[in-house]
Amino acid sequence: KIGITGSYGKTSTKNILKAILEKKFKVCATPKNYNTEMGLSRTILENLERQDVFIAEMGARHKGDIKVLAKMVEPDYAIITTIGEQHLETFKNLKTIEDTKYELVEGLKSDGVAVFNGDSLSSRKLFERFEGKKEITNLPNSFAYAENISTTSEGSKFEFVLNGKRLAVQTKLLGKCNINNIVTASALAYIMGVGEIDIADAICDLEPTKHRLELMKNNFCTIIDDSYNSNIIGMQEALEVLSKFEGKKI
Repeated sequence: KIGITGSYGKTSTKNILKAILEKKFKVCATPKNYNTEMGLSRTILENLERQDVFIAEMGARHKGDIKVLAKMVEPDYAIITTIGEQHLETFKNLKTIEDTKYELVEGLKSDGVAVFNGDSLSSRKLFERFEGKKEITNLPNSFAYAENISTTSEGSKFEFVLNGKRLAVQTKLLGKCNINNIVTASALAYIMGVGEIDIADAICDLEPTKHRLELMKNNFCTIIDDSYNSNIIGMQEALEVLSKFEGKKI
């Protein structure tokens, strides 16, 4: 059982992880952005039979929300994605958000493993705080990271260093944030026993999550659909992706 939380990138990381783990396991994951008590309960009741792995996306608007979900799931593994100033109308400040996301790793089983997206300052702080089994990603010389990233209208290419092994990979997904999500999800899949060749193959076959830097083309133009949601980090990333494209840009 795997729990995934953070401010941004939860759904994309979940979808990527599911695709990679399916190389070896039968996997059930919460659909769409089902990340509440009701969403998790519905997924478990309708889909969980005869599965090897359950991936639970966990969202929160109040301190204590993740604690409840972790108690429901009792995760063996956890992923902390990017953390930022979101839902401040209820959380009030970044420290409360960090403490709430930390509730997931506090709810891990005693031998559980946590993976932290090191591209996020707040996630790095939680990595340092956690005393259990853990790995951090997206930092030079960390357990898993990407180098020599290039972006075109066809997607992204990069060198993926995973536990000291270097892989040349490509994906249809756009943007540094998606590459960070790929790296973090791949790190956990590797820890769970998926081989690096299967991981590289799965990355190549990944499809974008709907309305999240999704590339669409017609006879007249290329559209980058990032309309699902917005935040400062995501908007900056979308503009960075747009800057890589040639021709007239709107």
